[in-house]
Amino acid sequence: MRMARSQPFHLPTIDEGNLSVSVHPILGGGIASFDLQYHDRTVHLLRPSGPEPSTFNDLAAYWLAPWCNRIRGARFSFADRAVELESTWPDEGAGPTAIHGEVCRNPFEILHHDQRSIVLEQRHAPTTGAWPWSFSTTLRYAVEPSRLVTEIELANTDSAPMPVGLGCH
Repeated sequence: MRMARSQPFHLPTIDEGNLSVSVHPILGGGIASFDLQYHDRTVHLLRPSGPEPSTFNDLAAYWLAPWCNRIRGARFSFADRAVELESTWPDEGAGPTAIHGEVCRNPFEILHHDQRSIVLEQRHAPTTGAWPWSFSTTLRYAVEPSRLVTEIELANTDSAPMPVGLGCH
């Protein structure tokens, strides 16, 4: 997903003491930067994304859901249901692959943002080539004096059971 912008986009940032985290709600709610202020310098605890990331792969970290890793051939079956997804990665020798899930490719809405925490939500409705079940994902980030707390919650909002895998890259 490429972002077209006519003006600079300001990432929401949370901080506490000497820790700060910037989150990118448009690029799947991933972390753009996680920094420590140490004496008079900034220490990047994760590789920062740079000033204008254009894809989730540019971020310091991003969430993988409703599946993590790869679905070889971009197809699988679950509960006697054949599922075909869009190929999102050209694995050499393995053919088309669906990689890293849906949430990293789609924007989140900011539900809450204050100095120390941010809560984001994304609602997924099935479309051709996408995950065929409805679900919602909530991300929570909070900074405390000596740590970053992250939470991901995925709720199946579909009428049928669905498989789920979660991860962070």
